[in-house]
Amino acid sequence: MTVLKRFLAGLATAGAIVAYAGSSQAAEECKNPDSLVFSIIPTEETTQELGIYKPLIDKIKEKTGKSVEFFMPTSYASVIEGMVNGWVQIGVHGPNSYVLAKEKDPKLEVFATYTKAKGHFQEEGPGYKAVLVVKTGSKFDSIEKLKGSVLALADPASTSGNLLPRMVFGPLVGVGPDLEKYFSKVVYSGGHDQSALAVEEGRVDAACRICHAAFSLMTAPKTRLECSSSPIEPANR
Repeated sequence: MTVLKRFLAGLATAGAIVAYAGSSQAAEECKNPDSLVFSIIPTEETTQELGIYKPLIDKIKEKTGKSVEFFMPTSYASVIEGMVNGWVQIGVHGPNSYVLAKEKDPKLEVFATYTKAKGHFQEEGPGYKAVLVVKTGSKFDSIEKLKGSVLALADPASTSGNLLPRMVFGPLVGVGPDLEKYFSKVVYSGGHDQSALAVEEGRVDAACRICHAAFSLMTAPKTRLECSSSPIEPANR
């Protein structure tokens, strides 16, 4: 059993593993690189968010005896492709980006998850919501008034910044997943922070983003919550 596999098995005994599938044959084929590359999908400002994962990275270094390098993502797709092509060994994904990665490489498996502390919009636990935000003081004080406006989504592979808006908000306003039929324009900003900044600067009228990243921008307050989805629970991923 490799050092990396022993580390993952240790996490499993601690109850931190969500799913880990592997046969004895798979264990024999498991690669054991000299160093590991870690990356995260860009849900918030990446260099700041990386600090959240420092204890995990330090534990991986301690348990495997390997150096851990960080791959700076340019998009959700860059993390997916990095893992599929084998030059990113450990990645933090949302439900949608994981499904997209899994479709490209069935060998990719979830081995751990984490819970979140209660926040302004975030409920305590592993789930989270997609929220729709508009600029404070704008004329958009109802979902009906948003018809014909400009909407920012985060990334095609984002769960709260694309999948949920299309599958939850779209049916709510009677257009199904085709948000383009309700809004005059739907754009992808490249990330949740970029979506919020676009609202703040008036480049878009509204944005769908992840709930626990929303409050950081709204403390000014420059944007306000218009509506939110039901929680995304790990069991439903």
